[in-house]
Amino acid sequence: MVFPRVVDSAKKFIVRMVNECLPPMISLLEQGPEAMAKKKIEKKAEETAPKAAATKALKAKKAVRKAAPKKVKAKAKAKAAAPAADTAMASASTKKKTPKAAKAPKKTAKAPKAAAKATKTAAKAKTAAKALKAAAKAAKAAKAAAPKALKAAAPKAPKAAPKKAEKAPNEKQVALLQAIHGHDDNGGYLATKKGEHKSIEALLTRKLLKKGKKDKATGAFHYTVSKAGVKAIS
Repeated sequence: MVFPRVVDSAKKFIVRMVNECLPPMISLLEQGPEAMAKKKIEKKAEETAPKAAATKALKAKKAVRKAAPKKVKAKAKAKAAAPAADTAMASASTKKKTPKAAKAPKKTAKAPKAAAKATKTAAKAKTAAKALKAAAKAAKAAKAAAPKALKAAAPKAPKAAPKKAEKAPNEKQVALLQAIHGHDDNGGYLATKKGEHKSIEALLTRKLLKKGKKDKATGAFHYTVSKAGVKAIS
């Protein structure tokens, strides 16, 4: 029968493939994923190496083809320029042999013009220097006059009004001053009378009396006569 033969051949093929592929697969699995990745990279490099070499060779051929016409053109230019160079060398040699003609003397009319310009510039410089000096003097004068002008412009302070002559104390006040002056040695006059308070306050405002300590028992103050009060009494 044909069918059993096909089956036998298929079995043999499967066994052969298993025997060929399983050992390397097992070894790769044992080595790990890094070995698998390395082998893949190696296969890719083997496949791409001939392609890269072929592309490099093509590029080199193209460069050679492009450079060839340029070289031909350069050679043609050099050949064309050779006779021109020869003629230039010949003309240069003839020029060296022939003596130069004597140069005509230059015109000397420019010298007086230059001298006139120099004098004008010197005069301008002098006038500028004079103007600068005048400006500096004017600035100094302005600085010196500035404080005087400020003083003149400043409003003068009004004069102080003459002090009015103070009125002399009346008879009652003089009498009170004399009475107080008699108690100066005993610590001052003790003002216990109510009628004396107004006249005492008036004498205090005129600075004819001095206020002393307060008496704890009566609550009244001691008073003494000042130097101005002594002058008023005398």
